[in-house]
Amino acid sequence: RFYNLLVEANEPLYEGATDSKLSIFMRLLACKSNWNVSNQCLEFISKMLLDVTFIKDRLPKKNYDAKRLVSKLGLEARRID
Repeated sequence: RFYNLLVEANEPLYEGATDSKLSIFMRLLACKSNWNVSNQCLEFISKMLLDVTFIKDRLPKKNYDAKRLVSKLGLEARRID
């Protein structure tokens, strides 16, 4: 099951793309972590990406979607003060 998730997450966003679903999710979560972006701001960015691209099913719609995929792969983020 883990390997199936990993294969699915590493598929390119579209034919010829260099970024995978996992890399986009990780980049969004890195934005949240590095610049202390709120959940609402991250969801706004996600919605903006969905509005301007033709790839609707492979991008996260909410912060929860990104966290869920990443945590299933055992890559949880922890905040250290």
